[in-house]
Amino acid sequence: MLLFRKSARLLVFILLLMFIFSSMAFAENPGYLPIYIYYENETGDTVKADYEQAVEDATNWPFDTILYDAIADAVRDALAYNRNIWVKVRQVDNPDITKYIHYSEAFGDGLTLWEAIVDSGYDVVDEPDYGYVLEIKDGVAVEMPTEMQAWLTDIQITYEVLIDEWVATLTFDFSVDPFIDYGINNWDDFNLEAEDNNIHIRGSFIADDGSTRSIWDDEIIQATPITVDGEYKLNVFIEDKGYFHMGKKAIDVEITHKDIKVTILGTTYTWYGEEL
Repeated sequence: MLLFRKSARLLVFILLLMFIFSSMAFAENPGYLPIYIYYENETGDTVKADYEQAVEDATNWPFDTILYDAIADAVRDALAYNRNIWVKVRQVDNPDITKYIHYSEAFGDGLTLWEAIVDSGYDVVDEPDYGYVLEIKDGVAVEMPTEMQAWLTDIQITYEVLIDEWVATLTFDFSVDPFIDYGINNWDDFNLEAEDNNIHIRGSFIADDGSTRSIWDDEIIQATPITVDGEYKLNVFIEDKGYFHMGKKAIDVEITHKDIKVTILGTTYTWYGEEL
């Protein structure tokens, strides 16, 4: 009986979500739907949240409401403490038309989001500056920094036709944490041959049809640390070994700061901090 009651409550909640994001929304809105929300958190940082994805997750099987609940909590908190909220909306009939609304200002004036969209006085020309994005990590919504980690200062990727491989050149700064905490000042201080020290590289191959797949471990052919004009670089050679389906061939490689981790004495550091 207890299980039935929980299932029934879940069904009612799902139906309520579907109602909110379909009939009610379309009945009142002026031809726009929200797609991103930008809110100030309690530390004054601006966070970007994918509202459209949150709604999709919440209203489609398996009905995951983690992101939506986190956004709702963040918006409620921002409104309660008079912090800024902006909303990016997209025209329903023409998805290429978007606009940014200073929603918290409109809310303070007693307007709904739909009324603020009609009243162009709340329009914002540019996307709000934000330093964090709300993402799901290990089943929890977490505000992740968008900037490259301080210890990784540059990523350059080139294709070398003579060897049919890509070379990703990563530039590290040993004058900041976590390197400085371990007394690592140059490559000689960082023993990459040790079992508990490593630099981890991930990323994606892009095929000619735009599809992507992860770079496999055996496609990282060589990683060589060098020092050039006082800069500490790692040249990583990457080869497409044909793991795309249907015979597709990679035409490009994409590696971002989120794809780079470093392990020092068994502790791994990522773009968002220490990996727990």
